[in-house]
Amino acid sequence: MLDFVKIKTDLETSFNTDDSKDIDIDINVNVLSESNGKFSISVHSKKCIVTNENLDKADITVGFVNTDVMIDMFTKGADPMKLVMGGQMTFAGDISKGKSLKGLFIGEK
Repeated sequence: MLDFVKIKTDLETSFNTDDSKDIDIDINVNVLSESNGKFSISVHSKKCIVTNENLDKADITVGFVNTDVMIDMFTKGADPMKLVMGGQMTFAGDISKGKSLKGLFIGEK
């Protein structure tokens, strides 16, 4: 079962406000191996909001085979192309907006 409170805390804690200055995005996240694996991340006005459900409308939707891959992508800077090509991640939506996320949740650069 997905530990949503931990994921929300980790993402909001590691969020880099300075790097989010011009970012305006809504992301639906699906962790396929978890029964409760749907949540969303919204970045607007230098703020990060994580909710425990998918949004009706999102700029991008990403799917991950498991929680570890999702954490690696958001907080450790894993290469999204390698994850997609390796079958560990799916991506749908505005790819240019997706690129703007690089480094947003990495505490140490």
